[in-house]
Parts: sequence; C-alpha cells; structure tokens
Amino acid sequence: MQKLFENWRGYLNENILMDKLNINQSPIQGMGIFAADDIPANTNLGVSQMKLPNDDYEVTTLGKYHNHSSQPTCYNKMIDNKRYLFPYDDLKKGDEITIDYKLQPDLEQPESWWK
Repeated sequence: MQKLFENWRGYLNENILMDKLNINQSPIQGMGIFAADDIPANTNLGVSQMKLPNDDYEVTTLGKYHNHSSQPTCYNKMIDNKRYLFPYDDLKKGDEITIDYKLQPDLEQPESWWK
C-alpha cells in the first residue's frame, strides 16, 4: 500500500488536496479514495480526468480511485478539458469520495450491481 500511496502523491501536481485524501479498501468496490481530514463543501479536490485532443481521457489517481454512488458525495466540473471533483457538502474524515457515473456519459458507466 505504501508504494501505491507514494506513486499517487507524485502522480499529478494538480490534485490539489493530496494531503487530505487517502486510498483504502472501499465498501463499494475495490479500492476507494477517502477524506483524511474534514473538507468543506465545494472545495476543489483536484483533477480526476483530462480530455486529450483525440477525445480519450488521461485518468489521474483521483479519477481512478473514486467510486460510483447513486447518492454521491461529490460532483465533477469540466474546466478547460480537465474534470475536477468538488464535494456537495462538508466531508468528514473517513467519507468516501464518490460521484454518480451516470452524470458523465462519456466515461465508464456503473454496473447494475454497483451501489
């Protein structure tokens, strides 16, 4: 886990709150990304995906490890071909960073059995 964490820290300097997020086992699916401290609503958590000129996406570690939820803790906002994540409400330490994948139809969609 430490190696993954070290790689994540250096992955993309635009992940603004890297010191406020942790990667851990998720009750939703596989690994997830969690608030390591309280984070106020509408705080820019960083870049999750970057749209490339060929319409593909480069996915950051933040993008790779946030999970789908039909009751998400965060929303994403596209700014200059980069998708940033923001919490809807204040996040408490330990809250998982989730979004509703159905609201980003150009990316992976949730499986029917996902929460």
